[in-house]
Amino acid sequence: MKGVRGHRYLARRGDRLYYRRSVPDDVRLAFGGSGEVWKSLKTSELAVARTRLQKANEAFETRVAVARKEVAPAKIATAIYEPTKREIEVQVLSAFKNRLMRLRGVNKQDPKQIAAARIRLEDLKAFRRAVQGSRGLESDSAPLDVYWQGEALCDRLGWSLDHQGEKWHTLLDMVARSQIEVAEREIQFLEGRPATVCDSGFGPEELLRNEREEADCGATFGPPVSLSTLFEEYQLERKPSPATVKSFRAKVRSFIVFLGHEDARRVTKRDVALWRDHLLSEGGAAGKPLNVKTVRETYLSAIKTTLATGVGSGQLQENVASGVSVAGKKRAPKLRPNGFTDSEAKAILKATLAEHRTSLSDGRRLARRWLPWLCAYTGSRVDEMAQLRAEDVELIDDIWTIRITPEAGGTKDGSARVVALHPHLVDQGFPELTRARRGPIFYDPALARGGSSANRQSKKVGEHVARWVRGEVGVTDRGVRPNHGWRHRFKTLARDCRMVPEIRDYIQGHVPRTEGEAYGDTSPKATLTEIERIPWFDLGH
Repeated sequence: MKGVRGHRYLARRGDRLYYRRSVPDDVRLAFGGSGEVWKSLKTSELAVARTRLQKANEAFETRVAVARKEVAPAKIATAIYEPTKREIEVQVLSAFKNRLMRLRGVNKQDPKQIAAARIRLEDLKAFRRAVQGSRGLESDSAPLDVYWQGEALCDRLGWSLDHQGEKWHTLLDMVARSQIEVAEREIQFLEGRPATVCDSGFGPEELLRNEREEADCGATFGPPVSLSTLFEEYQLERKPSPATVKSFRAKVRSFIVFLGHEDARRVTKRDVALWRDHLLSEGGAAGKPLNVKTVRETYLSAIKTTLATGVGSGQLQENVASGVSVAGKKRAPKLRPNGFTDSEAKAILKATLAEHRTSLSDGRRLARRWLPWLCAYTGSRVDEMAQLRAEDVELIDDIWTIRITPEAGGTKDGSARVVALHPHLVDQGFPELTRARRGPIFYDPALARGGSSANRQSKKVGEHVARWVRGEVGVTDRGVRPNHGWRHRFKTLARDCRMVPEIRDYIQGHVPRTEGEAYGDTSPKATLTEIERIPWFDLGH
């Protein structure tokens, strides 16, 4: 099997073409648990497959929408899409140009062609008179041919027009004008006369003017481009973390609800700015304002990223959200360290050594005992420590190490790293704990409730420890986060003991600061040398 170049959702098996699409994690149950859909388009012809592809894609998106209890993108886009007068003009002109290009000459040596041309000529003159008459004040209806062409344009472009409204009559008048001009051009062509402009207003100068304006408008006009589909394309191309997918998808849905449609072609900079203002004033739970950082770094970022995907694939001409910013208030004054103070760190680490209630599961009990220590001595993200498996704890060249790997659940940059354990962790017996185990240390996979990859069990373990630190240990200062505080404290201690910055960043999972630092590998020995600089925590009595 192989993909078809230039067609994202087409694949070929043998001589047959198929619709192929990845299934988002949150709706896989609706597809029988499958992560991918394959549907035969029952053809080997690319032109036929392209026609059938749209229906297959609409059926897929409808199924996803039903699973999410949303309105299908195709229904949203077509049900409420009313074009502007300028768009009507551009699309009718496009149809006019296509008809002109289809005019064919007559072989004057062929009596049959001459006879057919004469009949065609009389029919065209009668048709021209009928259409011209329909535009007069004494007429109250358009010829059926004009009406049918107007309907065909609406069907093809996903337009919804009230047949009693002004825009519908504008469309019919534009179609009538184009048909008068095409008929006149064909009559001139058949009679051997040079092309001249009739009174329809569709002359060469207007045609050229509209071609220039159409080029300026670019991707503004045309069939709807689904924001949801663009987001799925972003997910396939960039492969962001499950947590990012979960967060960004919710923001894209929020934008769609605010707009009342999801056609990316119709989104304007003004739309994005109004949404931003809405979020800042009443976008949170119970209509409360969202803070500036949340709007800037998650909501706007999700829309900018989604629209950028459309620009990159040529479906959109520009990213209208790229210039929309958030001019919020200055940050509140910093009144305390980002990391834990000595007293806070001692309180948490002392609490890890106390007897924990017997009603806790084995995993939760071990999480309270070890996660704060692991975070304290590695400065790692709590999720990375909470997903550790027994097999990730390994003796390498007489150095006890932990392997922090996306195979266990995920890492922020998608890369694995091997970090030496601090001697104090070895002294407390953490390696011994893992010897008789297999699989995750801090949770039981058998107890999973079907959560998505964006809501893993390891994440819930970290949340449990955070609640424990806040509620039972009593570290309640909102100026420090109950798990992330270790990450800041490690950085502070690393600076105090003059740890090599390159190794310090590697241990914590930060990206290299320079291209040069990205070269080579970091050995367990190198990480042990630097981690040993961190003094043992003295809890006192």
